[in-house]
Amino acid sequence: LKAFKTWFYNQCQSGANHSHIKVGCSWTARVIMQKTYKEINEVIWERYGKRPGTKKALLVYQKAVQRVVNKLMQEERDKAKNTVVKWNLDCRPLNEVFGITS
Repeated sequence: LKAFKTWFYNQCQSGANHSHIKVGCSWTARVIMQKTYKEINEVIWERYGKRPGTKKALLVYQKAVQRVVNKLMQEERDKAKNTVVKWNLDCRPLNEVFGITS
């Protein structure tokens, strides 16, 4: 994180206040639902007849996400919102959240 801040600091030509630079990402409930609900791939296959992970599946991906999100119970939506608050406070990196190893 310090390396990123240093890089951004060095790239700024004006020498102005650098405290406004935010490194990280902002999580939303929709993004968390997209990453955690495997039903999306099932909807893509069953409803639209596309193999998940293909270019054709990307054409219907947002429709499938919307279908899954609309079917969620209020309790599941609240859980996703609580996860958003927690992850945004923790500033969790992508590799930690999704188990990506380098």
